[in-house]
Amino acid sequence: MAWLVGRGRAAPAPAMRPLADEDLASARALCAHDPVGSMLAAAKIQQACARGTLTDAGGALWGLPATGDLRALLWVGGNVVPVNPHRASGFHAAAAAVLRPIRALASMVGPALDVLPVWRTLGPGWITPRAVREHQLSMVMRGRAKVPAHPAARQSQAADFADLLPACVEMFTGEIGYSPLQTAPVAYPARVRALIGAGRSWMIPLAAIVPGSRGIAFKAEIGAYFEGVAQLQGVWVNPRVRGQGIGTAGVAAIVNALAERQMASSLYVNDFNAAAIRAYERVGFRQVGEYATVIF
Repeated sequence: MAWLVGRGRAAPAPAMRPLADEDLASARALCAHDPVGSMLAAAKIQQACARGTLTDAGGALWGLPATGDLRALLWVGGNVVPVNPHRASGFHAAAAAVLRPIRALASMVGPALDVLPVWRTLGPGWITPRAVREHQLSMVMRGRAKVPAHPAARQSQAADFADLLPACVEMFTGEIGYSPLQTAPVAYPARVRALIGAGRSWMIPLAAIVPGSRGIAFKAEIGAYFEGVAQLQGVWVNPRVRGQGIGTAGVAAIVNALAERQMASSLYVNDFNAAAIRAYERVGFRQVGEYATVIF
């Protein structure tokens, strides 16, 4: 986007600069101004800080302004995440300029105040989205759940993989509209295994609800951590046992485990998913902002 200066002349949008290893500390500090909103970029930056390099981070970082102290940034990997806690002038146009040459992405996700203006600035000639989720409640809670946790909820183990993978695929397909195994037949199962190995995958066995059954009744993951906040993702309840409070009790178990580590819990949920919103509110979550996701 440009603006007029003088008579009939247009000044270019502010430029972003590619960030390097020496910028990691400043990028992390910027994300710390809004840990919940910046979570998906901040987790990548935190991992890079731990290694001391952006090499093999899975994406690139761009910063605004082109020189001087960092005011906003853009994570560009398979997903795009804008981070603009200071409401930096010109950020949306500058981010759009970085993204315009790119023709393949999985999503753009983050605070709606930034995701939607960047996407609209890119315009209809850019990548055609599969779906645009303009209103997603960003929710947070601290402390233990306000409802009882399910006694059978536990961290997934390696032996659970064969049952867990189909549940993860079903959740992803229902949410995004296509199977992740179509586009990432190796990477997606590897991601599920990695979450299990890291202790970030949680489940309730179906046999705990329906004796003698095999499979998963409930599953969810801790997708990211940053600054004492964990983000829950991929919450799913088996259709056979929905409407019984299984999801609420499963989420409560994860929240309690995080609270024991002095960590807050966060998540984001589509505004049209009234049942899920009510369940999260019963656990103790409250809305603190609004996310948006453009799915490609």
